[in-house]
Amino acid sequence: MCIGNIYKIPMDEKDGITAKGEYDHRNKFIIIIGKDTDNNCLGVVVVNSKINHLWTEYDFQYELKCEKYKGIFENNCYVNCSTLRPIDPNRLNKEKGTIDRLDYNAIVDKIKKHPKIKRHTLKKYNLL
Repeated sequence: MCIGNIYKIPMDEKDGITAKGEYDHRNKFIIIIGKDTDNNCLGVVVVNSKINHLWTEYDFQYELKCEKYKGIFENNCYVNCSTLRPIDPNRLNKEKGTIDRLDYNAIVDKIKKHPKIKRHTLKKYNLL
């Protein structure tokens, strides 16, 4: 469990994810962006297969190219940098891969610029 690791986990309304159809959850890729000092809580971002056009925060979506992450993503996908979500490390299963330093830095930069992500949240996950 390292910064930049990619996992796929079931997420539901408790995580801020709306399930579709008859399902009670959605399997989502997440990227670990930060950890609290005790490693009891992780700050993660969610990866989406496309940009939801109902969102108005296009500037806070970061595209990951599938060519760069073969074996993980089948198509280009988008990291939602407008929300840093808390996740219990016990929910993680097998790691799918790791994003590179360039992409990680660009994602963190977008997270830090988002007006709704508070300074204390950034500090909690050691991003300041």
